[in-house]
Amino acid sequence: MNSSAATNQPPRPFQRLIARAARLLARGVYRSVEVDNAEPGWSHHPSLIVANHPTGFSDPALLFGLLERNPRFLAKATLWKTPGLGWFLDRVGAIPVHRAQDGSTTGNAEAFAAAFAALQDGDSIAMFPEGKAQEPPHLAPIKTGAARIALGAHEAGVTGIRIVPIGIHYEDKAAVRSRAYVNVGDVLELDAELAAVLGDFPRSAESHASVERLTDEIGRRLAASAPDYATDAEAAAFGVAAEVALRDADAVEVRYSDRQRLAASVGSSAESNRTALVEEVDRYRTALAAAGIEDVDLVRSMRPASSVAWGRLSLLLLMLPLAVAGVVLNIIPYLTLMFTMRYRHDSMTPSTIRMVAAVLSFLAMWLGWAAVAWSLWNWRMGLVALVAAPLYGAVALYVLDHLTEWWRVRRGRRSVASLSPETTAALLAERSALAASTRQAASQ
Repeated sequence: MNSSAATNQPPRPFQRLIARAARLLARGVYRSVEVDNAEPGWSHHPSLIVANHPTGFSDPALLFGLLERNPRFLAKATLWKTPGLGWFLDRVGAIPVHRAQDGSTTGNAEAFAAAFAALQDGDSIAMFPEGKAQEPPHLAPIKTGAARIALGAHEAGVTGIRIVPIGIHYEDKAAVRSRAYVNVGDVLELDAELAAVLGDFPRSAESHASVERLTDEIGRRLAASAPDYATDAEAAAFGVAAEVALRDADAVEVRYSDRQRLAASVGSSAESNRTALVEEVDRYRTALAAAGIEDVDLVRSMRPASSVAWGRLSLLLLMLPLAVAGVVLNIIPYLTLMFTMRYRHDSMTPSTIRMVAAVLSFLAMWLGWAAVAWSLWNWRMGLVALVAAPLYGAVALYVLDHLTEWWRVRRGRRSVASLSPETTAALLAERSALAASTRQAASQ
């Protein structure tokens, strides 16, 4: 295994290139990616980022591409055994960590030393303290590595350390063009807050009690920013309830970040409130399904149709030739992505497969078009092709997203119009009651 990443500074130009590629990839794979409190000053200090790990490759790709300063990830050492991957991980500054479940923890002293050195240099380090990707809708027990690194670096004289909890949220981990949300939580300023966190315990990584106390605090802050629900049913129900409470005739489209924050507030309410709300959501969803509509259709029916929609349709139709060209230039990667979605052994595997497939297939296709243009004409046309393929692909995504939305709006309006006035009134009354229950649960 090449462990140069554990001791040497990674090449910054390569990091910036990969960050831009990751950012572009995220914008293509996800319909929207929102980031809250991304850089509230902590990025100017040595930072230890701790994030939940709901998928595989997607999580570090999002963080690496969306944060202002590219973090150096702590990654399991077995990844360096994959041909080519070890070289890539070294180039982005990853630090290998040896896990007990992989056979031996020998070599972790070097990993800790590399983490201390990176923090001393003012770098940002990122890790997933759950230890591995998690399928359930709640956090797994937080391991002690983050606390040991923070205390060890602090004890070694590194000042200004920030521990940054980041919650990663996915609307649907296994779907293409769903939504993602990166929520930076309550940052722990180690110099100012360590005394309050540890109390009378020693400020040392050798103290088991101190490590456990700091680990508990890290876990509490991470749970406040990440999805953390008791069951899958609660996670789904509270998301629906939040959308109902936030959506009205003036704001039909609900930001995913707003939805997740309100859902989290509901999830922290009393168990009796949560149980009642899950039942209320089930009744409302059953009523909507019986009527053949969705909540957004019901809300849109409350306001008159806008001429803006038809104007937007005209613009989309004008862009359609460019979109067709984008589909043609990217047809093989598109089909590859669609194929990966057929594999649903669990919801984490498709997300990882989807991101890796997107990286490899789109890059190969774009380079292929550049090579064809170069061979037929000259290197300048090769560069034009290399730029045009992803650009036209982006136009295709934009047009397809908006045409699909336009069709859903038209279909939804027709479905609501076909309902009897009594059915519509009953649905609106049930919806109003659910919105009120949601707001009440979130306030308690």
